[in-house]
Amino acid sequence: MVDDEGWQAEGEVDLQNLEEKPELRLYPSLESYSEPITSAFGNFDFVTTTSSGIRVAIEWETGNISSSHRSLNKLSIVLAAKKIHAGVLILPSRNLYEHLTDRIGNIGELSPYLGMWKSMGASVEHGMLAIAVVEHDELTDDSKFPYLKTGKDGRAVEGKNKRIKPAR
Repeated sequence: MVDDEGWQAEGEVDLQNLEEKPELRLYPSLESYSEPITSAFGNFDFVTTTSSGIRVAIEWETGNISSSHRSLNKLSIVLAAKKIHAGVLILPSRNLYEHLTDRIGNIGELSPYLGMWKSMGASVEHGMLAIAVVEHDELTDDSKFPYLKTGKDGRAVEGKNKRIKPAR
């Protein structure tokens, strides 16, 4: 994508004027309060602008389920603000998830929230928010295809011990 099509990896989208600080009320005083913004959205995995001017941002999810929520929220915000025309989140299916690291974002765990993201479409005049679900072709226990090497930090050892053996 980067070399052949000119996409920008870790690409930025102009996020100026998106740092809206909604007015909040403290409880029990009901005093007006505005929480300072102390962190940025961060870059998108890939961005491009087509020859016809369509701006696209892609997030390829390899983190935990919280990262998937953050990615869709970030794409939704910049889409509603007309900073992009299309936002795409790529993540594994529920079946593929079982063979990856524990708690990686997947469509199964996002499914209860799809209605909320769909309802955000009312604030988008032109654009698309999409989720592309990646599935594996098949499983094998053929030794010619070893498992990917895993680390020894965090929960890697636990995950290695939980691997599901393919059915024969």
